[in-house]
Amino acid sequence: MARVTGETVVDRLHYLHALVQQADETSLALVASSELGPMIKALLAVLDDHTPDERGRGLRPEKWTRLRVVRRPAVA
Repeated sequence: MARVTGETVVDRLHYLHALVQQADETSLALVASSELGPMIKALLAVLDDHTPDERGRGLRPEKWTRLRVVRRPAVA
């Protein structure tokens, strides 16, 4: 789920970046009014998740995920 969400966020950011590069001032104002609020809320949530706890850990334990390490054979 986190990977899908991350890909969705990246896709949305690429879309917004392209829009900002090509849009006129009126369109930019509309995009800003509709996108900035949710974007700020999401960034604040990310920052909150990464704020060190009382033990100095960067992520809250309930947010930790186990990474799957894929070992690839060495290329000779």
